[in-house]
Amino acid sequence: MPSKIGPYTCTKTLGAGITSKVKLATDGEGKQFAIKIFEKDNSAVDDGLLKALRAEVACLKDIPHHNNIVNMMEFNEDAIWEKSSGEQKRIMYVVLELISGGELFDFVATSGALPENICRYYFRQMLSALHALHSKGTTHRDLKPENVLVDEHYNLRLADFGFAAPIEGRDGSGQLRTKLGTESYMAPEIHAK
Repeated sequence: MPSKIGPYTCTKTLGAGITSKVKLATDGEGKQFAIKIFEKDNSAVDDGLLKALRAEVACLKDIPHHNNIVNMMEFNEDAIWEKSSGEQKRIMYVVLELISGGELFDFVATSGALPENICRYYFRQMLSALHALHSKGTTHRDLKPENVLVDEHYNLRLADFGFAAPIEGRDGSGQLRTKLGTESYMAPEIHAK
């Protein structure tokens, strides 16, 4: 018997980390999604993570659906996960579009360097996604090939908005003061701080 979260039937695990697990989920109409699950009794799910998760959800709610962004469908901060064993867990979850092609990083690692015309095509898609974010006053702050997914039509989809923040800074000063992101992808001026 598969596990259930609200109207979703969950099957295989797509990924897992310290704070969450991502499962393949199907709704009552047979449409598939990726559901990111945070167990409330997990000690790694603390107030800091909850604050970051709420900020990520707020960011995704403000952005209109976009063809080059992994779009959020639903967020529930207080739900029950009925596991296939019959055990029930208190959880929070985020339902996202299912993007089945994997990460751009893996795509390039297995296929090698992309030809210039493909790079231009992908660059336009990234600019379109970033324009959508910036026009809503949001910056991503962790752009890297691991946070860009490839969909079934080989289009890029920007993902992982955990570090996203208002462009004007959280205090409205016009400054983003926190050193965030993945070090090997950070701009030199961030390292200089």
